[in-house]
Amino acid sequence: MFSFIYRKLEGVYVVYFSVCILVLSFLMVYFFDLQNAFGVRDFFVEQYDTWPFFWYHWFKNGGPIEIIQYLFLGLASLVSIRNASIDASINNNNTRHLKNFWYLMGFALLLMLIEDAGDPRHTIRIYVQAIVGEEEQGFFGTMTELIYFCALAFFPIYAFLRYGGRTLYQSTKTKIYFLIGFLFYAMATGASFAGSAFHSLIDKNFYMITGRYLLDILVTLGDQKTAELYSVNKDWISFYLMDSPVEESLELLGASLLLAACISYGKGFILYNYKKE
Repeated sequence: MFSFIYRKLEGVYVVYFSVCILVLSFLMVYFFDLQNAFGVRDFFVEQYDTWPFFWYHWFKNGGPIEIIQYLFLGLASLVSIRNASIDASINNNNTRHLKNFWYLMGFALLLMLIEDAGDPRHTIRIYVQAIVGEEEQGFFGTMTELIYFCALAFFPIYAFLRYGGRTLYQSTKTKIYFLIGFLFYAMATGASFAGSAFHSLIDKNFYMITGRYLLDILVTLGDQKTAELYSVNKDWISFYLMDSPVEESLELLGASLLLAACISYGKGFILYNYKKE
């Protein structure tokens, strides 16, 4: 399977695929949600009175866009483990450093997949808040999420600082994919954390504030019915515009770049041996 991936699949194709999916997704949002093409909006209004928006169901947790992320992160983790078995002598690297780097990266990508699929940070935060008896997103709840995200970021950062120099010094393309991919995830994670941080203490929600600008844009682009639908529960609609389309788009791009990084590194080795045969 891995030989097929390395030989037939270019890492950049995964990124192109993600960009195409997102362009198609936002076109569907425009035509289905804002222009009621083919009566899709009417269908959602009838079926989902509380959240009658195509974009919410398409980008929500466990929705189609996030499922693609699961696939990318899962494959990236598997390819990382496969990369750990590559003979480091091909690139004059230290074998132990190569193995440690890719095993750590595979573990980090697996943790990211678990976080995306199960949101364990919310469960941990809720228990902490219950134990200390504070409201949603208070001091202790917010600090719990901050510590959780720092722990999650520790593994890829350590892998790069401790082993990345010797493992990736000749793999410029892999480094670029990794850096941009983790940048997208850092943006999504930072926005997610800041979106509700200390909400019960300061009575402000970053996602609701910034999402209101997106809401106004959608109302401007849509018809009269759009304005009517978006006039109800504006705060929560604004929140989920950030939490779903914006955050999930960043994560999809990030996941595709991380998979591209893993593929690009192993591809050179496989093709090298393939040409020798």
